[in-house]
Amino acid sequence: MKFLILALTAALVSVTLGFSESDYKKTFKGEGTYYGSGNDFTGNCAIKSPLPPKTFDGRLSVAINSPQYEGACGACIQITGNGEGSGANPIIGPINAYISDRCPECKFGDVDLGMNGDGRWKIEWKLVPCTPSPKTQILWEGSNEYYWKFQPRGFKSPVEKVYIGPQKKKLERTQDNHWVWRPGKKAKKEMVKIVTVLGETVEAIMEMKPSGTNYASVTSSDNGKTPEPAEPPKEENKPKEEEEEELLDLDTRKGAPSTDTRKAITKVNIYVNNVSVQSVSDGGSVEVATGGGDISFEAIAPRKVDQVVFKIGNEQVTEKFAPYVFPGNRGNNYLPWKKPIYNSQFTLNVSAGGTTTSVKITLRK
Repeated sequence: MKFLILALTAALVSVTLGFSESDYKKTFKGEGTYYGSGNDFTGNCAIKSPLPPKTFDGRLSVAINSPQYEGACGACIQITGNGEGSGANPIIGPINAYISDRCPECKFGDVDLGMNGDGRWKIEWKLVPCTPSPKTQILWEGSNEYYWKFQPRGFKSPVEKVYIGPQKKKLERTQDNHWVWRPGKKAKKEMVKIVTVLGETVEAIMEMKPSGTNYASVTSSDNGKTPEPAEPPKEENKPKEEEEEELLDLDTRKGAPSTDTRKAITKVNIYVNNVSVQSVSDGGSVEVATGGGDISFEAIAPRKVDQVVFKIGNEQVTEKFAPYVFPGNRGNNYLPWKKPIYNSQFTLNVSAGGTTTSVKITLRK
């Protein structure tokens, strides 16, 4: 019984790790088999037609083994073999492919090819960056204003994390490679942040669609790059989540100083109609086309502060609780600025933790 429990625990761990940046420098070995053609859009990954432009062009759809399935959907791989094995159709390669399905009976390293053939052959394969699509494509399934189920795609590597809304709520991935959000109230549009395994980061406005595909309106992006081989972690290079947690506890740790000279505000988010459309850091300038919509500003404070003071000319607002918003908020609804300054640059000063962050903003209708 003890052995069974340990075996089950190991099995659970093996399907939850997913790929990492360092995996793009590895070569995996296993067996290659065939499961027939014509199954491109019916796999567990639910990578349905229409496919994102360019991303999977000229690539064969394949099924990955169960131990490596979690987080693998949409990854591009290159397969090679030397014809060693048994059957009528040896795998030689190179074969350029993308992962669209799970092979339940396959072992770690095995790949099942979506083409007609016969046999079981020794193979090697490696992860390679896909060709990124010119636009961030979103596939929708069974969605409405109270329930979003979507699949961002068209990146160099699989999507690893998705955050949504002003509070950057982290979403969970479903087994069929979608991300689910239950907003708790009607939601037609929202800001999302998408992070991939290779570090591509996209912030975009998504508009809910019951089904089918549309394209996100990207406000900022970082294309990322194929990483160098992983180095041993250095003590000072802490994960971002751990670093933010340390900053939040800065003023409450035993022996910590009561004040901190680092900037308490890392950036200011600009909202139009309660949707984040632009971000700007200290000393930066930005121009925003608003379409005449409601304007509000959110200050991002990664460490604990007693209050945040916004000042534009003679207008001043003090916020004591997050989210820190000018001119204010009711829950997650950000109040509109009643006297916006259009077509000329103005300065927004945000003071917190003994420091002031200043950004220059031009609003266009």
